[in-house]
Amino acid sequence: MDVDGATPNLTETTVLLSVQTRIIGTYKAVPTSLVEIAADKKLIHVSSQLYDSKELRNIFKLDNARTEFLKSRCLPSLFRSGTYLLPIACVAEVEDYLEAYLIKRKAAVAKFVEVYDKVREDSIKRLGVAACPDKYPPTSQVENYFTVDIRYLTFETPEKLREVSPGLYKKQMEKAQRDVAEVAEEAKVVLRSTLADLTAQLAEKLGPAADGKRKALRTNAFDRLNDFLKVFDSRNVCSDASLKTMVDQLRSVMKGTDVTIVKSDVELKAKMAENLATVACQLKDMVVEQKTRRLERGV
Repeated sequence: MDVDGATPNLTETTVLLSVQTRIIGTYKAVPTSLVEIAADKKLIHVSSQLYDSKELRNIFKLDNARTEFLKSRCLPSLFRSGTYLLPIACVAEVEDYLEAYLIKRKAAVAKFVEVYDKVREDSIKRLGVAACPDKYPPTSQVENYFTVDIRYLTFETPEKLREVSPGLYKKQMEKAQRDVAEVAEEAKVVLRSTLADLTAQLAEKLGPAADGKRKALRTNAFDRLNDFLKVFDSRNVCSDASLKTMVDQLRSVMKGTDVTIVKSDVELKAKMAENLATVACQLKDMVVEQKTRRLERGV
């Protein structure tokens, strides 16, 4: 935990990762004159789906999977959407993932371009009077609508600003320090909340259903919690000692766990559910505590 409320030095343990994606527009507003409804049309907004394509949906799936992976390795930055606080210890793993993602996305975009003409013609036909043929870009330009911009940034205030305006430099330095403090507090809350949710979800799945029957227990429920525990030390950039204690407890509970055995061993399942539920309650109290501290500090 940070000592005496001191702000962790995130500039040494993290970098800012910005991943901005662009994708072709998939919806277009439909004129209300085409809508028959007993209501004030000024309050009605209807849109048409321009494409019905599994190839396009595959691109969406890749982007969504990338977002989920980055959330599992990074922390919120409180800057614009798509900007993450990336622990230095996770840079190599994240960079490998992004390189593979870019290759897969490029291939997925190429497949969409291959079927684009057919998809466009089919959509225009199916939309009928609601179709807007002029809203579909020419095939030669479609690939340009799918871009990914990846940048690594820092919190630092440009030293050149000190020479230009010492007063402005000082203000920007103070603002940067406030930003870092806010990010640090948010990072603690997110890690605590995420672990509390994952633990409570698994405890709930291990317990009996309301009718006393067994609930479906899938491997991914264990995988999500185990993955969090595996990378926690790298993500714990604020040195949250209290959360580290809880993580170590959970590691003991989850160590050597075989999902197949847990499914068939009623006593083991009940014991795990009890242990996890206890930890989940403690974690939820810690989340409340951290949020309260944020309010008291005015961060």
